[in-house]
Amino acid sequence: MNKIEMKLVKLFSKYTKLDSKNGDLRIFQNKCEINSLFSIAGKYGLDIDENYLRSLIDGKITTIASSHRQLANYVEAFKEAKRLYTSPIDEDFIASVYAKLIGNSELISLYRTENDQNPENRMIIDRLYTSAPVSSIEPMMANLFQFLNSTTQSELVKSLVAYYFINYVKPFPNANDEIAVIVAKAILSHSDIDELALFLPLEVLLFGDQDTIARLFVEVQKTNDVTYFLDFGFKMVDTLLDQMLELINNLEANTLKNDYYHEAKVETGAISLFEEEAKKEEAKIPVPTPIEKTAVVEEKPIVKQAVVESPKPTVILDENQKEEKSELAFSMNLPILDEKDACRLEEHLLELDPELKKGQAYFYARHCTMGKRYTIGQYKKALGCAYETARTSMDSLANLGYYRQEMVKNKKVYTPISKK
Repeated sequence: MNKIEMKLVKLFSKYTKLDSKNGDLRIFQNKCEINSLFSIAGKYGLDIDENYLRSLIDGKITTIASSHRQLANYVEAFKEAKRLYTSPIDEDFIASVYAKLIGNSELISLYRTENDQNPENRMIIDRLYTSAPVSSIEPMMANLFQFLNSTTQSELVKSLVAYYFINYVKPFPNANDEIAVIVAKAILSHSDIDELALFLPLEVLLFGDQDTIARLFVEVQKTNDVTYFLDFGFKMVDTLLDQMLELINNLEANTLKNDYYHEAKVETGAISLFEEEAKKEEAKIPVPTPIEKTAVVEEKPIVKQAVVESPKPTVILDENQKEEKSELAFSMNLPILDEKDACRLEEHLLELDPELKKGQAYFYARHCTMGKRYTIGQYKKALGCAYETARTSMDSLANLGYYRQEMVKNKKVYTPISKK
């Protein structure tokens, strides 16, 4: 167990350092989602390829075949779980996710209303339930929610117990194993690894060694000891973590290799340090629109200018003052920053402060004007990350002394602190 927890911490540490600007973060998330969907497809016997799944995740498939409907529904249910992953695990959470899973926005009833007709449920001696009676579903699910809220067990244990219990009770008319996987991942996301838990491909439980899982479920029923399934689950999670670590290590290796060759070209003078940024800026320059001639205004040639991220603030000067620029929180003898200067400041910050992450340096270098207030939403938009990642990053910047955190009308804002 300690070994798995150490791997979870290591994986999360690497995950938070994935670069969203070069696409590594999205590549990792996308690959994990695709692996999960391959298991769902295997459960339903669907023959599909990776490109199809990627298009399905990105919402680029407009017409869904009836045989692929459950797969598409699972994608929507996963998106709903990502949206609500910080919410309590209760009936409201399950109802929202389950509605997406069955493709029905309005649930008439959350739990099933008919008993399972399996003959094994009618046995008197050595009875093995294939599902709980309808009258017992609601109280049994209430017991599960109480267990999740009161137990001191780790989130990993709680997630595996919840997976077994939902499959044991089978509270829904169908797709019980699928909702059980999503609930298990959502429970694990309440641990220190946060949203990363949602990308753990636990769906392998639905398409792995089903005979072994069925046998373990029987043992748990007979002995009333869930340890049988927990041991199996720990080994499975350990294997999945190894696979995810390998994926991240490969992404890091490719990034380091690209950075190495880029720096080598800069040192030999093969390319300019800001060559790529300059190309990007040129691509952003809008095509000038024709200006109508008037009798008063003389038409002047239009000069191309590099587009900067934010407009320069207007400064009102006294008569005796020389022209000044808006004050920056971090002094590098730079005026209002254009993109090249921001890149230089970003690099300077990373060399100066080893605790600073790439994304944080990127954002701060472009949002450090004294007197301005910046928000979590701006960080999220600039970096293309999840809201929770943006929140923790901005709080970290505040803790490191780059911003002062304030509340304005119940909204967190961050004001640059002078670092001169």
